[in-house]
Amino acid sequence: MSARLQPYGKNPTYWEWDGKPTIPLGGSDDDNIFNALPQDEVVRQLDRVRAAGGNYDRCTVSHRTDRGIEIKPYKRLENGKYDLAQWNDTYWNQFDRYLSLCREREIIVQVEIWATYDYVAPAWWAENPFRPANNVNYGGAQTSLPDVQVNDYDHPDRTLFMRTVPALNDDKVVYPYQQAFVDKVLSHTFTYDNILYCIDNEFWSQTRHNSMAWPDHWVRYIRAKAEAAGKTVYIGEMFWPIPRPIDANMQYVMDHPELYDFLDYACVGNMHEQTFWDHHASAHAYMARTSKPRPINHDKMYGADTNTSRRYEETDTEAIDRVWRVILGGAASARFHRPPTGIGNSDAAMASIRAMRKFIQVMPPWECSPRMDLLSERMDNEAYVTVNPGQAYGLFFPGHFRGPKSVKLDLRETGGALRLRWINIGTGEFDGEETIAGGAPCRIAAPLEGSAHGWAAVITRGPEHP
Repeated sequence: MSARLQPYGKNPTYWEWDGKPTIPLGGSDDDNIFNALPQDEVVRQLDRVRAAGGNYDRCTVSHRTDRGIEIKPYKRLENGKYDLAQWNDTYWNQFDRYLSLCREREIIVQVEIWATYDYVAPAWWAENPFRPANNVNYGGAQTSLPDVQVNDYDHPDRTLFMRTVPALNDDKVVYPYQQAFVDKVLSHTFTYDNILYCIDNEFWSQTRHNSMAWPDHWVRYIRAKAEAAGKTVYIGEMFWPIPRPIDANMQYVMDHPELYDFLDYACVGNMHEQTFWDHHASAHAYMARTSKPRPINHDKMYGADTNTSRRYEETDTEAIDRVWRVILGGAASARFHRPPTGIGNSDAAMASIRAMRKFIQVMPPWECSPRMDLLSERMDNEAYVTVNPGQAYGLFFPGHFRGPKSVKLDLRETGGALRLRWINIGTGEFDGEETIAGGAPCRIAAPLEGSAHGWAAVITRGPEHP
């Protein structure tokens, strides 16, 4: 019997759920809502995602203090220190409840085993149970771990937590506790069939002191555990944002299908507009040339008006544009990142998901391909197109593009009268239709008003299409 969740048999760059291809879509207000939000709010947000047509969430197994309600996975003793040999049952009960809630709603969960910044950010390392000063299991002199984390991304001590495995520093004191942590995660996730595994949040591949021996080790470890338990697992990796489309370690993941089942390309989130599309296209082109093309996920899409840093053109509209670009460009999943640097579970995010589901119903991505060569009289970032040959055309006009949106679409491959329907991404609903002539280039102009977040259009042969 087929697994509930697996790469789609007819096009393995996408996911399949219960025998049918799917695009996991979602948006939530934190990367670990089971620990960062009140428990009733967890239910509310998952219900909103499902009601909008979403089926995807991200879950870092994190325990950093962000909101003040988070708890640690370990038991805290009367002396204020943690015992890494004893679990905090409340933390793990919340984790399991969350996984169960997602499974009931058929929401796919991408679990990130190591929440990188819990272990490398100075403030969060200061409170981390693995910090030698914070537990009763080992002291600083017994391990390779620092007591105080330096605030320097390229300092050799910054990522010591990610070098404890036997192939690197072989820290025989700390590593057994890391192993036990992973075992505990798996003891819960193996109960469910809606789980994807990602080793890290933003592994710092460009830092010369890091090594792919860290994620490689945990991939092999989880696979061995899964095999022993009779489970099928799908494992990927995510990297720190970089200023170029792909780096050597991303290529490594794509070139090693025996280890990695997917790449999470969230790092493209530091690009915007046309550059964003171009980077994404480069990653997909590289994956297509590998011996085994696999899904490219995006489990956090940045952009929010509330992000005051504005480092990456991070507005609400650009977040929505990014999601639409990646899906038209061949991505296997997309999720809106948490506030304040993402729009999370907001009304705008849910409307975009509703709009995307309508688009996908007409333009199933696993049957389509980007065809930017069919667009002319186009400015950078003005419009994007995907095509189901001989069947349908899907266009996206970004909300972040400034000015009227009008391009020519080459319809010479499809003759006769064609039906064009507009999807309002701001409301998530169909919003007008017209008849256009195929068989020649045709000017397509998006409505000038009515949507705060851009427009999509689907062009089909006739009313028989959904």
